[in-house]
Amino acid sequence: MTAALLGYPARSVGQVMTPEVVEFPWQLTAGQALQAVRYRGAQAETVYALPVVDTGRRLVG
Repeated sequence: MTAALLGYPARSVGQVMTPEVVEFPWQLTAGQALQAVRYRGAQAETVYALPVVDTGRRLVG
């Protein structure tokens, strides 16, 4: 029901993911990303993957 209220299209990632994503800009080093996980991960619901995004927040890795 919540997914329908948020207006995500059927079969989109928005219907299955939490909006609280720990994402990283592609420019970060591994050490910087690990530091961010320690800080931001404590506030996230779950952290199963670490998406890397470009400046437009598009997934690149």
